[in-house]
Amino acid sequence: MTMKRTTASLIVLSVIIIGTMAARALMSRQGGHVPPIAPAQIPTKLEKGRWVVASVQKISHDVEESLKPQTYVERFYASRLGSSYVDFLLVAGNNRRTFHDPHDCFLGSGYELKDVGVVTIPTAVGPLELKETHVVDSINHVQYEMMYCYVTGGKERQSTAQIDAQILKQTFFGDNGRPSYFVRFRQLRAGVTPGLRNQLIQFITAMWNHIGIILKSTSGATNH
Repeated sequence: MTMKRTTASLIVLSVIIIGTMAARALMSRQGGHVPPIAPAQIPTKLEKGRWVVASVQKISHDVEESLKPQTYVERFYASRLGSSYVDFLLVAGNNRRTFHDPHDCFLGSGYELKDVGVVTIPTAVGPLELKETHVVDSINHVQYEMMYCYVTGGKERQSTAQIDAQILKQTFFGDNGRPSYFVRFRQLRAGVTPGLRNQLIQFITAMWNHIGIILKSTSGATNH
């Protein structure tokens, strides 16, 4: 009796696995490969030159080998009056190894992240939900404003656990031809003040008005 039950369980498990693989293959064929946003689609000037690219940060060999990103763009933008500098980072991929928790990454560079909460920013393409955090230099304790999110399945998410779950879902259900994104906005002027925070939000709004629709459409809405 035990042997029959074991055999039956194995058969059921095999059917489930085969069915999942077949569904994944079918949905992958239906969806096909969707390329991520291209660097050329990310503007170098915003709001008629109010913000312009001051420098471009190249990905290091070690980081590229570790993350294997489809797209990696990091630029420093300066405001017209020079009162604010923003570090903009966008990473695209459809592999869980591409995305890491910023808390871990910054800690390895000598900074601690102190989370403030989730902030909602109105934009021309709809509300944007970001995780707000303060970057604290572990040596001199200077703080910087930072906000970030992941975009996957057509939605913003604020934790690596959420994006890991979504990518795992995509792996089994076939949407793994679509990219997911990590988008980070960091104020490079030291200090946690309402003025510097507002400058960062103004930059985020201007940038998201251009790229938000692209990120959401390429990452795809999900019904899973």
